[in-house]
Amino acid sequence: MRYAEAANRAGYPMLAYALLNNGVRNTFRFPDSTYDGDTDQSGWGPNNYYPEPFYLDGRGNGAYRSPWRNNGGIRGRANLKPKEFVDENGLIPTTLQDSIRIMEKHLIDEAALECAFEGHRWNDLLRIACRMEKEGRSGGTFLHESLSKKYSLSGISMPDYSTSDNWYLPFVTTN
Repeated sequence: MRYAEAANRAGYPMLAYALLNNGVRNTFRFPDSTYDGDTDQSGWGPNNYYPEPFYLDGRGNGAYRSPWRNNGGIRGRANLKPKEFVDENGLIPTTLQDSIRIMEKHLIDEAALECAFEGHRWNDLLRIACRMEKEGRSGGTFLHESLSKKYSLSGISMPDYSTSDNWYLPFVTTN
């Protein structure tokens, strides 16, 4: 999950999509390749691969067996339906930034399911909210949308997350 998030933020949302859904071998297939060995490798096409550390080789034909040949993706290993690479309106992203935001949402939702009850959720939400603040978007709104259902179901009033001052526990010094 963290590697997929890192690949996404580094500008490779298609690689994040592969790791989240069906794996490298099932996502990066280039049917127009003249050399069969070029298929199943992460990149934009045959002989145009992602740089290290995002180059993942999923080939496993014949005697050559690459390290990523059995990767089935996070959702694929549980036979879950792949997440679609569309925004909330059902539109295919047109820019790299839109693609990164869509994959970020899919990854944070999947992390909530994958790491349920392990104590990682607040750290994930806070990391995304801080990143959104740096990009000029509202991290407080993101936290409010992500946590409002939890507070309404528990009957507890929701804290004010509009400013980042309320995102951390207070640090009190004693003299």
